[in-house]
Amino acid sequence: MGVFLLLWALLALTLTLAASGGGLFGQGVYGLLFVALLLLGIGALAGNDGLGKAGGWVAAVAGLLAWYGATAAVASRPTALRRRASDESAPAAS
Repeated sequence: MGVFLLLWALLALTLTLAASGGGLFGQGVYGLLFVALLLLGIGALAGNDGLGKAGGWVAAVAGLLAWYGATAAVASRPTALRRRASDESAPAAS
């Protein structure tokens, strides 16, 4: 299981380096994911529960930051529906 997690950590490191053009927030999320997977992989290989718990907490923080970033991105996009002014009437249903 440790080697599997370390391979995923390698992918997360690649994504961290690839996100350099996308901004610091994306790099930070992928960087935290890399650190979490690295800690989890080393903890699994070494049989160290402390590293596994630390990796789990780092992964939880990375997940919360990713959720925050996705919510902020969705909230700032305009919707497809146009808001009507309060004095406009709704179109009649046919």
